[in-house]
Order: sequence, then structure tokens, then C-alpha cells
Amino acid sequence: MIPLTSKMETQKCFYDRSRGFGNGWIVVSRLYKLHTQFMQIKTSFSPGEDCLNDIIELIQSGEKFLDVCVFTISDNRIADELVKAFDRGVDVRIISDNEKMNDIGSDIQYLWDKGLSVKIDMSPYHMHHKFMIVDEQRVITGSYNWTKSAAQYNHENTVIIESEELSRRFSDMFSELWETCVFLDENNTSLDEKQG
Repeated sequence: MIPLTSKMETQKCFYDRSRGFGNGWIVVSRLYKLHTQFMQIKTSFSPGEDCLNDIIELIQSGEKFLDVCVFTISDNRIADELVKAFDRGVDVRIISDNEKMNDIGSDIQYLWDKGLSVKIDMSPYHMHHKFMIVDEQRVITGSYNWTKSAAQYNHENTVIIESEELSRRFSDMFSELWETCVFLDENNTSLDEKQG
């Protein structure tokens, strides 16, 4: 466990070889005061399939809710697990970038066609988040794009945080974006029209 201070300050963390946590600083945001004393954190890195496996295991562990907010999804293994979760009754909501959905290999339309709730941003800028909230208890985030090339070639990371409080912070951001984004069938502007 990594101890976090409940005060607005930076706290030195201690190295714990048994859990693999690094020695470093945890900065408590000035915007949010954390009351959590301990939280479980796991990190993974790519290239390789550690990050991918973390995402898939978390999707499989979801029992009630999966709120996914990612720049893009083009790794069919992830898309198929999201569909399986939906098919077993998990409420799956996805927010993605409107321009990336038009990329070759994008799974966003496929997920919509399978019945999942998919919204896209209509901002002229990128919706570049990469996080998923699982049952309002755990969050996975990091630089890892949900693409095959992220697993095969890119130097990326994921961080899994088990914390109700931090999950609520991510849920607040998800809810804010969900209100401003549009369902996929409401998007009447193609990428070509947007650029033209």
C-alpha cells in the first residue's frame, strides 16, 4: 500500500519490494483533498501484453458498471471483452474521440452496433483521456492507448488504482463528459465534413 496524506501536501513514499512499488513522491492535488489513508496501486508497462492483460482482467471483473473514456479502441481483444461484459449484463458506457472513430480498424462503430452505449465528443480538440472505472471501485488509467500497436510496439503504461474516492473523481469527470458528448447515431458530421 502507498500511504497518502489527507493534508494538502506532498508525502514521501517508501519502497516496498514485496509489492513492487517504487520510491517516489505522491502529490496530492490542490483541487481535491484525499481522505483515503491507503490504496492499492498496480503498474504495468508495454511493449508486451501486461497492460492489455490488466485491461482485459478488469473488464472481466466488472459486475455492474464499466465506464470507459478512451481516445480510441482498435484492439479487437479489448472490444470483444467489452461486448462480453455487456452480454452478461454489465452496464457499459463508452466515450471516445470523434475523429479517431473514423480510423481504419477503429472498433467504436462495432461496439455501437453490438448495442453498447457509445458517445463521442464533438469538440474541435481531441478527447485524449485513457481511463476506465470498474464498479465505482477501481480505475485503470495511464498513457496506454487501447490499440494493438500499444501492446506490440509502443512504450506505454497503465496504473490500476483501487480506491472508491479516486473512482468518484474519475466518475465526476466521466459524467461531465457524458453530458457534453453525443451518442454515435446523433453524430451527423463525418470526418471529411468536419475538415472541409
